[in-house]
Amino acid sequence: MRQAVKVMLCAALLAAMAPAAIADQFDNGMAAARAHDYATAVQIWRPLASEGSSEAQNAMGVMYDNGFGVVQDHAAAATWFQRSADQGNSSGEFNIALAYDYGRGVTKSPTMAAFWYRRAADQGVPGAQLALGVMYASGGALPKDGMQAYLWLTLAANRFAPKTTEHETALKFRGQVAVTLSTEQVAEAERLADEWQPKPAQ
Repeated sequence: MRQAVKVMLCAALLAAMAPAAIADQFDNGMAAARAHDYATAVQIWRPLASEGSSEAQNAMGVMYDNGFGVVQDHAAAATWFQRSADQGNSSGEFNIALAYDYGRGVTKSPTMAAFWYRRAADQGVPGAQLALGVMYASGGALPKDGMQAYLWLTLAANRFAPKTTEHETALKFRGQVAVTLSTEQVAEAERLADEWQPKPAQ
C-alpha cells in the first residue's frame, strides 16, 4: 500500500543548460535505469540533482534507498527526497513521507509523514491519497474523520488501475469507513471527490 516508488557532466555546463536540455539528460538517466545500468543512471543524475533538479534529486533518493548503482544508504536517500520535496516535487513528497512513516533514514514521525502525504495527495499522488485516507480512518497523527477518510480513499481508488492491489485496498478501507457514515455524509464526500482538483506544487 505504501510502497515506495522503485522503479544523472560538468557543473558549469549543467548550470548553463536550458530546461529542455536538462530534461533530455534526465531522460537519458531513466533509459539507463530501465536497462538496469544503474551506475550510468547515477552518473547522469547526480550532477543534475546537485544543480537543483527536483526530478533528479528524487531519482537519486530512489537509487540510495534501493542500493541501485550506489551503496544502500537510507539517510542519503532521505536527504535527496527531502531536497526534492522542498521544491514541491510530488514524488519527492511521497517518498519523504514514506521515509518518515517507516523511520527509514530519518526519525520515525507520523506527524511529518502525514504532512508530506498531504502535500503529495494534494497534487494527485494516489499512494499518498490512500495513506492519507487510512490515517483519517484510524486517527492518530491526524484526527479521526470519516468523511475525510472516505474522500481521500475515493480519490485513491479512482486513480489506481482497477483490480490492482492498491485499488482493492482503497476500496476495502473505503467500505469500512462507509458503514460509519450517514447516507448524507457519503453523498457529500462523493460530491467533494467529484469536484476535487489537484493543487499546483507548493
